[in-house]
Amino acid sequence: MNATLPCPCAWTEDANTGYAGNGPQVMATFRNIAVSLLYHAGVKEITRTLQAIGRDRTRMLSYLPL
Repeated sequence: MNATLPCPCAWTEDANTGYAGNGPQVMATFRNIAVSLLYHAGVKEITRTLQAIGRDRTRMLSYLPL
């Protein structure tokens, strides 16, 4: 298990002041779920995959066990 997980700073969520209350914890939970889904789907380059999904959101559908 030698997966390289992206740094939380890759999303710069700490710089966004729009989140208040439980928002940061919820966003971190969603991020961790997304990374875990990719990891369990066998993705080795999680950061690049997340960047590609960010450019085209429909790519995420190919990673979901539907």
